[in-house]
Amino acid sequence: MISSRTQINPVDSDVVVKSLENISIVIPSYNGIRVMRECLETLLREAPECEIIVADGGSTDGSREVTTEFLGRLPRLKLLEIPNHGWAHATNRGFESASSRYLVTINSDLFITRLALLSMRAQLEADANIGGVSPVLLNGDGSRQPFFGYMYWPNLTAMKHVASVNLIYGCCAMIPRSALERVGLFDERFFFYNEEFDWCWRAASQGYQFRLVPERVVHLEGSSTPQHSNFQLEAQRGGLYLIDKHFPRFWSEATRRMAQLLGFVGKRIDPNVERRSAWQGIEVIAKRGPSAYLDSPFPLSGRLEPALPPSTLAPMRSSFRSQPEGDSSR
Repeated sequence: MISSRTQINPVDSDVVVKSLENISIVIPSYNGIRVMRECLETLLREAPECEIIVADGGSTDGSREVTTEFLGRLPRLKLLEIPNHGWAHATNRGFESASSRYLVTINSDLFITRLALLSMRAQLEADANIGGVSPVLLNGDGSRQPFFGYMYWPNLTAMKHVASVNLIYGCCAMIPRSALERVGLFDERFFFYNEEFDWCWRAASQGYQFRLVPERVVHLEGSSTPQHSNFQLEAQRGGLYLIDKHFPRFWSEATRRMAQLLGFVGKRIDPNVERRSAWQGIEVIAKRGPSAYLDSPFPLSGRLEPALPPSTLAPMRSSFRSQPEGDSSR
């Protein structure tokens, strides 16, 4: 049942009454037919007054047509048709088209709840130093989803209260427009994976903090991502670029050598032919070093870290505490 995805948090009358009109939700989409209808049905039920922007990167599986079916049902739904240059590119184009004070990115395989949206917004309204908020993620069977790995400390706790964290989830995050205007949008030199790591490091270097709220949402991890060995290569390629961008040279060099070794071993022992090809690609990129870190197996937009144009919204009273800017790349 679709409704079971979102009936996982207690709901009271206040939740129904409070408006979400100052929230824009951006959904980057490419061939997500398996989940797009359920995602939009969930938004129709949970947040129909939000501005909703689907940034479709040339889908050919019918998911674009599913979105058009909702144009008359969701009053503030927009469909952007754009080239497929990856998650960051699609999300950025959605953010540029958004008109609200609070901007949310969700993947099409994530089913948001009204309570989660209200809880995330409350954190941003309470403290101008918070640059982003995410909810707790659940798998389709209701179990906790160990995003960022089992050893990421929030995954080891019951998460009954708001927690201060170092990272927010790209698959579901609410970011104030003011933070995106100050920090910039996602780095489009990533096609898929690693974008939220990069943005959080950039935001933290300017004094922003992050929160995780205890409200739960269901994320069918991988349902919106094509299954192809090039995504394995892209994850490793983006990881090398990320480390080289933000960490000291000795750490970048150690990571490069480890990736080269993993590629050398993987291409020889992995039983899957496609994955062996990806391992070989990883070895080649690592061997060439930083000059090859932008050689994605997918077409990138070349737009780097676009700026979000200042909005015409009335500024909120702010107590933002800026930190001195420094070189965060080395």
